[in-house]
Amino acid sequence: MNQSEQQEQIRRLLSSPQGKQLLKALSRDGGASMRMAGEALRRGDTEGAKQIMGPMVEDPEVQKLLRLAQSRMDRG
Repeated sequence: MNQSEQQEQIRRLLSSPQGKQLLKALSRDGGASMRMAGEALRRGDTEGAKQIMGPMVEDPEVQKLLRLAQSRMDRG
């Protein structure tokens, strides 16, 4: 899959009801954690980004939505 196809797949996922729920769940703190994780990634600090997002990703609702998103991505 090329980059354009990946971007389209992500766009479709994020515009789906599950994708919107996932974004809402990950933005509970007003998006501050996502912004901080993005900044860490831009600096090349993947471990820092994981630590920032860790508590959110451990939330059962987020885990369920991530599984649904992965399933949707796997189907294309």
